[in-house]
Amino acid sequence: QMIWWSIQQLKARKPESRIAAAEKLAASEKPEAIEALAEAANDSEASVRQAITVALGRFKDERVVIPLTGLLNDMAPEVRAAAATALGDIDAKCAEKPLISSLKDQNDKVRQAAAKALDKLGWQPQSSEERAVHSIAIGRYMQAAQEGETAFFPLVSVLKGDTYHQRKAAIEALSRLDDSRSLRPLISALKDSDSHVRVSAIEAIGRQASPEAIDALIVALKDEFPPARTAAAEALGRSGGAKALVPLTVALRDKSWDVRRASVEALGRLGDARALEPLVALFKDKDPDVRMATVRALSTLKDPRAIPALIVTLTDDQRQVREAALDALQRLDPQWDRSDAAQQVVPELENAHRSREYWVRQAASDVLARIAQARSDSQALEGEPNAVLVEAPVVVQLLAGLLRDGDRDFRLAAAEALGRLGDHRTSKVLEEAREDIDPWVKHAADRAYEEVQERGRARAER
Repeated sequence: QMIWWSIQQLKARKPESRIAAAEKLAASEKPEAIEALAEAANDSEASVRQAITVALGRFKDERVVIPLTGLLNDMAPEVRAAAATALGDIDAKCAEKPLISSLKDQNDKVRQAAAKALDKLGWQPQSSEERAVHSIAIGRYMQAAQEGETAFFPLVSVLKGDTYHQRKAAIEALSRLDDSRSLRPLISALKDSDSHVRVSAIEAIGRQASPEAIDALIVALKDEFPPARTAAAEALGRSGGAKALVPLTVALRDKSWDVRRASVEALGRLGDARALEPLVALFKDKDPDVRMATVRALSTLKDPRAIPALIVTLTDDQRQVREAALDALQRLDPQWDRSDAAQQVVPELENAHRSREYWVRQAASDVLARIAQARSDSQALEGEPNAVLVEAPVVVQLLAGLLRDGDRDFRLAAAEALGRLGDHRTSKVLEEAREDIDPWVKHAADRAYEEVQERGRARAER
């Protein structure tokens, strides 16, 4: 009586009632329930069909093999996975062929269930394709790639799957295939809805040296996900060639600092001298990592035209950037402090010396002193400016010496710097400089002299 009622309930209006009926029939283990469950396997609700599939798997009867095999083609992946599991549990050897087909299912859960069922049946792959699809089903994508071209279509089918980590793994495996067909599906993966999958596709495409791959990477530079743009820039730096120059130059203005950094490094690797000017502009970037990358890129380019910008970068507010700039200058020109470029940037160094940032002012002072020292070494001063200066700091002595330099810009910069230092021992040389033939130098010396005198009076009052 209970069996009859449960069979009737398989046609109940509520899905919950139909599911409960399937479970009761399975628990009864009555053979007459098999036919009723098989007929109900086309239920409109996926949850009911899944319950019926599980119920059929409870019967160790060969009559359930046909309906379970049919359920391997159900529209719902959870039903297909349940059918594969059931066929493995009932040891249905005759179900091997349809289970092998299920190894190619687009849903990873179905593939895994089919693989486990086949393992229970003692099945062993007999061909390269079977080994490939079985490896993919159990999540061993790189092992599948070792089968070569026979793994191509199985791997491509995974790219249509619904789990991002499966698609990422398939992309990695595809990139390892020695198969020219792999590029197209990898490019298609650049439109994947998951940003991390797109990054994996970009990295994979970056290992392909072809014009089509470069074009795809250039397009990827506009991806909405910053890490994807970063990956594209890095890849173009390795294989983009001259075609990547302009796109990477545009990427230097990216809103993401990491993309800018990657673009700078990529341009450095390309080694194209045309990148010099846009790279120099990055010395004003707000991110220190970008500025550091710029220094290294210019060092790689080995273009002497970068020397002026590198000298100014010696006043950067980050110590590591300053040290990298000094190292780059030493590589480009060991005597950079004696060069014309050093003289050209003195006004900029002076501006840096007026910065509100302590380390910028200090760095600017050190650079000006070094240039002054080099100037003094190459040009003998006209006598000792003031015996009192012997006891003054070296930078004061050097700046005082520059007040008699033949270059007007150096005299002007020295007068302004000495005024800010306010050292009373510079009074005599500043007084002499007030007679300079250049009106701007004369004016700067006047102001510096007055500043030194005012500080001297203030000390006397204390």
